[in-house]
Amino acid sequence: MPLSVFANAVSPYAANKRQIYNRFNRCTEEVQIEILRHQNIPIGLIKDKSVLDKCLDAFDKQALETELWERSWLYEGGKYFHRALDYYREMEVDDDNPHIFEIPRLNETLAKAFPDFKADLTLYMDRYLEFVLRDQDDTKDSPEKLPQIPPFTVIDSFVGVGSCHEPILCFWIMRFITSGCLAFWHHKLVADRDADWRQLNIGDGVIETYEDMYYDTLMMVYTTYANIKEEN
Repeated sequence: MPLSVFANAVSPYAANKRQIYNRFNRCTEEVQIEILRHQNIPIGLIKDKSVLDKCLDAFDKQALETELWERSWLYEGGKYFHRALDYYREMEVDDDNPHIFEIPRLNETLAKAFPDFKADLTLYMDRYLEFVLRDQDDTKDSPEKLPQIPPFTVIDSFVGVGSCHEPILCFWIMRFITSGCLAFWHHKLVADRDADWRQLNIGDGVIETYEDMYYDTLMMVYTTYANIKEEN
């Protein structure tokens, strides 16, 4: 249900693949607000779509400042992000955060016990920010124990973002934004203004298509950067 808010904000008249988005859009505004209240969803309807673009811009700026990527892939209005919905909304997502990233292991015992361990992008970003910020006592004087390659550079090494099929690039940009927001929260790089958003848990198996993943990404960036109380 929380993702319906973002489906409605993007386009209340779109023909979505997931029917709950369409049913929500067909309700009157009064009924929509009542549904959100009954479901304990602490965000209201987003009436100004431009706020989403401002949130994406805020993420992009912070990702550049913290060196998560060396150059932005949200140029031209974030076209490769928005194409995930515009061109590929019905494409299926097998795994929305695959475990393919290698990170140094601080615990040598665990490293020996699980030599083939691979992390997801969220964990890789979190550990990479430790390298950039030196904000954790156990590693700030030992940068060699942390990943030192920018996350998007690692993604590029896997898929070749400049030449891969466009849906693959769209996928990784969505994943990059979501994981980046989570890493920023963990390192207290964004204000904890609206902590109630944390109850907006999208359970396992809900993200089935690019449409779902796109709206989930918007929810993450919105709840990270928008002043939700003011927007409501």
